[in-house]
Amino acid sequence: MKEKYGLFQESKIKNLFVILIIFVALCGLLYIYYAWEQYTRDAQQEAIGLAVSVASFIQPERLMNLKGNLSDLDSDDYLSLKNSLVDIKQGKPEIGFAYLLTMKDGSLYIIADSESPQSEYYSPPGQEFSEAASLYKEPFLTGEPILTIPITDRWGTWVSALAPVKDPDTGEVLAVFGIDYPAGYWQAEVNRYLLHSTAVVACILLLLMLLCWVILNNYRLAVLSRELKDTETLFRTGYEQAPIGIALLDCFHFISMGNTEFARILGRT
Repeated sequence: MKEKYGLFQESKIKNLFVILIIFVALCGLLYIYYAWEQYTRDAQQEAIGLAVSVASFIQPERLMNLKGNLSDLDSDDYLSLKNSLVDIKQGKPEIGFAYLLTMKDGSLYIIADSESPQSEYYSPPGQEFSEAASLYKEPFLTGEPILTIPITDRWGTWVSALAPVKDPDTGEVLAVFGIDYPAGYWQAEVNRYLLHSTAVVACILLLLMLLCWVILNNYRLAVLSRELKDTETLFRTGYEQAPIGIALLDCFHFISMGNTEFARILGRT
């Protein structure tokens, strides 16, 4: 009966810890999801904030002086904008491209970019961005900055932060400043942050399982100790109340102890 009760209690402890581990695991998943969402939101705001900050420093007068074709290559305004874009990319190694776009008759054209003319990724002024997704036109239409989803073009797959550059007098969007982040880098940063959150949850679960193992082992030892004590009590009762004399010898064959009947036989009672 006691054995069944002990097994029942052990089963209750196991079930309690299983429920607790499942609960902690679910909470951990919620925490990981929240951490992912929070980091993604912060990263998006940081990227958009950088694009907006740079766009605010671009001088509208220089944009107005450009023609948007190869003749701009000899323009001081073009060279100044070009050098600024190069400096931005060099200052942020994670950036793939920095560039300025204009829109004419519903099509997008590159005003200037951060690439060297010797680079295979270089775009001369006036080059049409023919495969641009419709998202790239939104800042021209709404006047608001955006961050795109990963989009593939002739240069690769990118997450782009786009911010309008406006005429300070009329509010007209003169150009859009863009920053391209490699989609692989963007995802790797998210995964790196998630790895930290996942490691925290995994450590908590491991500690909880270790605690479960320790408590179960302590309980089993306590049950075993009680069983040994009961067995010892039963043995002593039978030993002391036996109707015959019983003596225990040590390793040297000397009597180490004897029961009451044995003492009576020897005349010691």
